[in-house]
Amino acid sequence: MIELSEELKRELEKNDKHVLSVAALKKSEEIEKIAKRIRGRLRRF
Repeated sequence: MIELSEELKRELEKNDKHVLSVAALKKSEEIEKIAKRIRGRLRRF
């Protein structure tokens, strides 16, 4: 998750502030999926 967020940050810094690339969008979706899985696991405890 850390690697994905760092890659996303670099990608966003390269691009225009108001435009997201497809790769950046996919990385943000993957980060969101991982975060949801982590939240779900934490709720069980």
